[in-house]
Amino acid sequence: MPHHSVMPELEPGQRPTAEQAKALRQAAAAERARAEAVAAMLEDLAENGLPQLDECRTWAEIREELWAGYDAQHDVGHVA
Repeated sequence: MPHHSVMPELEPGQRPTAEQAKALRQAAAAERARAEAVAAMLEDLAENGLPQLDECRTWAEIREELWAGYDAQHDVGHVA
């Protein structure tokens, strides 16, 4: 999962500190990456249309795959 940066609070007329500027650049890069992903998806839809239903996965399948990846990455055990 990507790390999401926090946008720093700035007052009107205030120049950002080096740390705030770094956070703003990280936020800009994250937004740019999301915009590129959405644009690529829209371009694919324009080129190929919607996929057939048998080519699609349910949200539950996607969610379980994401959680499994998160658990593996963070060595998270299950509590019962």
